[in-house]
Amino acid sequence: MNLFNLGSIVLLLSTSIFAQEKTDSLVNHTNPHVFAGYELGEMVFNRFRNFGGEVGIVRSNDHRIRFVYLNVDLTEDHLASEFTLDVDGENVKGTMVGYEMFYDFPLLRLKKHNGILYGGVSAGYYENGYSHTINGTSISHSTPTIGGAISYRENDLFTVKGLYYNLSIPVRFYFNPLEKQMPGETTVNRHLVVNNIWFTVGYEFGRRDS
Repeated sequence: MNLFNLGSIVLLLSTSIFAQEKTDSLVNHTNPHVFAGYELGEMVFNRFRNFGGEVGIVRSNDHRIRFVYLNVDLTEDHLASEFTLDVDGENVKGTMVGYEMFYDFPLLRLKKHNGILYGGVSAGYYENGYSHTINGTSISHSTPTIGGAISYRENDLFTVKGLYYNLSIPVRFYFNPLEKQMPGETTVNRHLVVNNIWFTVGYEFGRRDS
């Protein structure tokens, strides 16, 4: 699957979503609103190297279409930590570049906290690279993906209309698995089903009182 085919899938998905009838909403939108955010989770773990973020549209029924872009310079400390299962061992650094489109739908509304728990589905394309810092061995890999996510978004932080955070746990399936490899004494584990934890802070434009 190339980026053109991925774009075709996204276009068809977007068309089907916007064809749905409106339902009651936690927020009173007159029209779909655009939002944009900066991803802090991966950035903090990797010392803010490169960039990660999202842009999207939220509909009157709080259904969302969002595009996530990640370009992360993975540090040795991150890959060797207990927070990732990518690598067993040390002296390996990496890169992760991802393009992923999500369709999110509300599962539970928490009006007291102005928050919504979402479920979602996704399609994307990821490129991963790993290199051994001592012997110079390198691994390159790319694959289309499908998956899903559970997310919690809280709106109007600190009573600022439009300011939000989104905590998301996406899980994706690699159509082209990265098989286990051993550069030096370190093992790059098999990648077939991969998950992340993302914490995004952003702003929804045009948001108003319900």
